[in-house]
Amino acid sequence: MWMIPKQKISDELSARDIKINTSITAIGKIKHEISANITAEMNTKVANELSSRVLEINDKSTVEICKFKNEIKARDNAFSSETNGILASLNTIASKFSEIEKILNIIITFVKFRQNYRVKGANDYSLDQMCAVASVDILNLGMGAIGKDTIKGFYRGDN
Repeated sequence: MWMIPKQKISDELSARDIKINTSITAIGKIKHEISANITAEMNTKVANELSSRVLEINDKSTVEICKFKNEIKARDNAFSSETNGILASLNTIASKFSEIEKILNIIITFVKFRQNYRVKGANDYSLDQMCAVASVDILNLGMGAIGKDTIKGFYRGDN
């Protein structure tokens, strides 16, 4: 007599245990699917947000790099312009020095010519001899060959 109700209770418990295990398994599957869906959705959102932020940073960086490059280019242009101005000034100064050197050579030649004129008087040189000495002095100064007749004309005021 007790066996039948005991068996009945045991069968009932076993059936409920199977039903509970089936429900737990189904809930586990649902939980896993929901978790997978949430994970996939979160991964997509995170990836999209990261991509958006990376693009934003990229755009800002590109703008800043372009500004920096333009500043450097402007500085380079200003430096080149300033350098060209300095070089032009140096060329002008060099040209002026060259002109001053020519003028000094002319002055030296004139002084030597006057010295030669004094030597002419002291040594009793003729005008031709004195002009020949002046011609050699001019040649030695690197001013080119000038004939004694040209020097005579200069001395007399013909030129």
